[in-house]
Amino acid sequence: MQTANQLKKSIMRRVYYAYVLLALVHPAAVRLYLLGLSGFILIKLVHVAAVWQSFSAIPVGQIGDYVLTTVVHADWQTLATLFFIGVILASFRLPVPKHTPRWAV
Repeated sequence: MQTANQLKKSIMRRVYYAYVLLALVHPAAVRLYLLGLSGFILIKLVHVAAVWQSFSAIPVGQIGDYVLTTVVHADWQTLATLFFIGVILASFRLPVPKHTPRWAV
């Protein structure tokens, strides 16, 4: 038979597990996971050092033209990733829905 202390530890362990699981599946946390994943994909698709070198070599007055030309000539994977990052960043402005687990209702 379990003692009261063992029973308390067992119950609290389950409470901690439930709390961690709720924190991991919270809508804001999921948005952060997706943002990190899409940032990682963007880094793999784009050579950041070459972009920075090209960006720093242009005159200040032509930065807008450079960015527009770069976006127009980018491949579809990079554009899709940039779009996905934009959607995720825009979704942070939306209110986070109240997350109620099914077992709590």
